[in-house]
Amino acid sequence: MTPVSRSTRLAHQMQWLVAVILTVLPILVAMDYGGVLAWTQSVAASAITVAVVIALVAKRVDRSDPIPPDNHVRQLLPSLVLFAIAAYATLQCVPLPNSIVSLISPANASSHVDWGGALLRSNSPEWIPISVAPLDSLHAAAWLAILAAVAFVVPTIYRNPRRSIWLLISVAFYGGVISAIGIARQWCPNFTLWSFHEGGEGSPFGTFFNRNNAALGINLGLASCVAIFLSRRHITTLNTAPRNVHPSRDKVRDPLAVASLAVATLCLCGLVYCGSRGGLIAMALSILIVAITFRSAIKPLTFPASIAFVGLIGMIAFDYFFSHDSLSSRWGLPTTSASITDRLNSDARLQHWPDAMRTAIAFFPFGSGVGTYGYAYLPWQESSSWRWFTHAENLWLEVIAETSVFGFLAILVCLWMLVNASRRLQTGASPLDQAYAATGVFLVPCLVVSQTLDFGLILPANSIVAVLLLTAVWSRSCPTILSHSKIDSQATRVIQSVTRWSCVAPRGVLATTAIIATVMIARTKLYHDGNSESAARTMNQALVEYPTDLSRLSQLSQQSKPLVDQSPTSELLKAYIDLEFQRGRLLELQMWGAGRLPKLRREMCYANTSQNYRRLAWRSDRSASVNVSRGGRAIEPLPALAPTSEAESAYRNAWRLTQQSLRHRPLAIEPRFHLVALEFVHRSPDQSKLALQQSAQLFKNTPELQLRAAMALANHGDYDQAIIAFRRALTLSPDRVGWVFGKAKRYANLPLDQIIPDDEQTRSAVEAYLQSRQLN
Repeated sequence: MTPVSRSTRLAHQMQWLVAVILTVLPILVAMDYGGVLAWTQSVAASAITVAVVIALVAKRVDRSDPIPPDNHVRQLLPSLVLFAIAAYATLQCVPLPNSIVSLISPANASSHVDWGGALLRSNSPEWIPISVAPLDSLHAAAWLAILAAVAFVVPTIYRNPRRSIWLLISVAFYGGVISAIGIARQWCPNFTLWSFHEGGEGSPFGTFFNRNNAALGINLGLASCVAIFLSRRHITTLNTAPRNVHPSRDKVRDPLAVASLAVATLCLCGLVYCGSRGGLIAMALSILIVAITFRSAIKPLTFPASIAFVGLIGMIAFDYFFSHDSLSSRWGLPTTSASITDRLNSDARLQHWPDAMRTAIAFFPFGSGVGTYGYAYLPWQESSSWRWFTHAENLWLEVIAETSVFGFLAILVCLWMLVNASRRLQTGASPLDQAYAATGVFLVPCLVVSQTLDFGLILPANSIVAVLLLTAVWSRSCPTILSHSKIDSQATRVIQSVTRWSCVAPRGVLATTAIIATVMIARTKLYHDGNSESAARTMNQALVEYPTDLSRLSQLSQQSKPLVDQSPTSELLKAYIDLEFQRGRLLELQMWGAGRLPKLRREMCYANTSQNYRRLAWRSDRSASVNVSRGGRAIEPLPALAPTSEAESAYRNAWRLTQQSLRHRPLAIEPRFHLVALEFVHRSPDQSKLALQQSAQLFKNTPELQLRAAMALANHGDYDQAIIAFRRALTLSPDRVGWVFGKAKRYANLPLDQIIPDDEQTRSAVEAYLQSRQLN
């Protein structure tokens, strides 16, 4: 036996530490709502940074490298793809002259110039980025760089057979944990550790706000369970077993096979309880394709498969008798054949996909910017329902809309890697080759189907696991694949030619330095975004808990100002604008001596300085028009403040940050309503009118927003535009006539007959309402 050197032993111990960090981290991230919070992403990035540095140091320490240098280069393809996407996302945030952007991407220029720039007027930007939300794109680019660093070290860490099987076991445990917590939450709804019952983009499950996101994590775990079980089957066929012992019974004496069967059963139960139809379809199709591909190994598994099936049926029966919610209600299954058609016709995601296609076409060929879909589609929506789609409910459409041709090619490359790696690994003699071949075969249909109906791969917990599996499958197949692939050989030569110039430096030093520098920059960005998110949450909480405590709000403003100036995010800007407006409000009341007024009078003054009514009080002082009102009621005039007052300074700061927010998110609605609220500061009623008109256009299928805009317009007497918004709200909600008319009838000078839409259904509903209320 060849003795192992001390450096090799140390390197192996360091690599085991990295393997544990990279596989345990997704489980911990999943338990924190899948990693949707910026703070969670910051902590995860810090852990990955440590792991990457240790892995790179271990690679330098270990001189016994059995893999040829060419294969090292080939194994970097997943990492290069992710680094390329991260670099492209960063380039989308680089400001360019708006004349150039208008030429190469009119939709991007329109977002910054025609939408946001029209409200900025003299401050309209001359240099604009391609991304319609550059701060969001930079955050996404930072996380993609972290994932690329993970893919960079996976080939070195998991080429060891023991660490390879550890990866599969950990991913299986990942899916099992999601299932176990989700099932426990269904059985024990009063469990308070993850105390939410609804929210996000869909029904929650376990620690995920969206059950479809959870279903993807469970399917990733199930893929590993299938891979482990098939690898154990392959070992059994290679070994010499007693003649009277059936291979499937031999599995019962294999602890790892039994454990994988148990976790697979748990994952199947989790998918059933989860109620994600897309997840169930993806699972069924993936298992079917795996069964066809590995049919020779599946035949002896009748006995363990029967055990899994009985366990699944038992869990369903237990749920039927003891759970609070029926499975059919969680699945949303219709009860008649007619309702199936109705459900498909009214399905929100199917209605939204044409808008996603229109968005992708509009932003061709450079995309709207990574992480910007929730705003990019708004000007192009026609068929969407009332919901605000922060995601496209179809990851492939979303990626194409955000990155266009580049993203489409990246998707094809990733799927090509999985398909080719799986095909080559099937010819391998090692049980691990068969395991990772099964993983790849399972992942291809699972990802294609599930992400056509969802966006769960965006969540950090799922994305880490997916990158680990994709890179592990690809890197394990590299010695077999690339020697026969002309395309891969060409890619290898390109990569080698790019890196050949660095031969003056010690081998690998340049690449190591670049990776560490990139990871540190990305980790710093995520760290600052996490701090900004925490600060925004603190400010929002302060405005709820002590909104009238001027000293505490001023202290919080001073503490947060450096972060707002140095590391702004859109959420932080919104929270700080609200904080500064509230400070200006309290300072203004203090200046008017409201503290000496009677309680009722003081409360009236406080109400008149709110974000909804302070501009109306300024308008009332500026003009004697009787049409300026507060929901149809008279409002007391308040003059504009002196430029040197403390209150005016706070209001001015809020206005400056509103303009900044419009530059960062020119299609967002929050800065538009802030602009309207601060009309008494910028003193341009036309800007306020345009902001309300744009808000109604961006959310033209949302009746609540239409009604909000209608009331804001009617409050300052712009009845022509108010009538349009009221009519649109009625058209969108013919079953809520009383809700709309209840608001509209407050304005005495508003002609109610003109807000009635022309369609027969809505007119009938209005007539029935008017007759019942005797308003006609």
